[in-house]
Amino acid sequence: MLHVNEESFSLSLINELEPFFKRNGFLKSHASLLYILNNLSDLRTKQLIVRNDKNSIVGCNLFIKTRAYILDHDEEIYWSNSTYLDPSYRASCGMKLMMKTEERTNVFGFGLTEINEKLQHLLGNFFLGKSEAYLIHIPHSDLKCSARRTNFCIPKYFEVDGLKWKRIMHSSELHYPNGGYWNKNNLAIDFVRDEDFIQKRFLNHYREYYIYAPVQSEYSAYFVWRFIHQNDSTALYLVDYRFPIDTPKQMESILNALTYLASLNNIQRVFVFTTIGLPQIGYKTTIYGSPSLIVTNCTVFSNPQIFVTPADSDCELWLE
Repeated sequence: MLHVNEESFSLSLINELEPFFKRNGFLKSHASLLYILNNLSDLRTKQLIVRNDKNSIVGCNLFIKTRAYILDHDEEIYWSNSTYLDPSYRASCGMKLMMKTEERTNVFGFGLTEINEKLQHLLGNFFLGKSEAYLIHIPHSDLKCSARRTNFCIPKYFEVDGLKWKRIMHSSELHYPNGGYWNKNNLAIDFVRDEDFIQKRFLNHYREYYIYAPVQSEYSAYFVWRFIHQNDSTALYLVDYRFPIDTPKQMESILNALTYLASLNNIQRVFVFTTIGLPQIGYKTTIYGSPSLIVTNCTVFSNPQIFVTPADSDCELWLE
């Protein structure tokens, strides 16, 4: 007999989840799980944990609580993540776990397995769109320039195409339009980016994230990036960004700034995920992998425009 329990995210639960993830091939470190516990969850946010008769964890669906402006209302929402069930239990408990998730309102998912996608269709949930992954290639003369390194140049200020950028060290330095709902007047669903989000998601993290915003007051934007290490090489990863969506040229400015930082550090690869399209820039760009579907059980009209980044889900947290 399997039991789907609602359990608080706690240190003792982390100590049980870590070997469960490792056993099933998920690289979810203790440090990352502890960070989520301390910054992105609370005791009121119950996690769904599947246990067998021996009380061992054989499945789970975890949640990160945040806020969004949905159809003119400020709502508490949950990003579903780490949805996994031991293959031997899927036939008997897969739908039960999903139905238990459906009891919670305003749940969003980012990146679905093929099985999960089929279940979401059966449950009648709304597919909001997809996040496309792109790889920007920065040419260099030194073919080994992206070899894994630890020493980098992180400027406090820099200028690209007449726009001056400043590194943000404290969440209070950023300007937050509309109380953190940057596009509440232009989107049916606008996921919050306020001071509390920036502080907890980036500045409290044990990893170092780099936040930049324009110096000029007439520009309302920011972007967040970090280094990732894959196959003994280093790349830049655009984790988060915001700007008024009715000024799309600011996306181009962000990409130009990001590729400048890559060139400054002699790095050849920049990863970008976007739900709003990628403008033409002066570098070769290729699609990387398959798009990630975004789904919700909250009631919205069909195909709304959405502004989702890797910072909304847990996908980037597990990258080294």
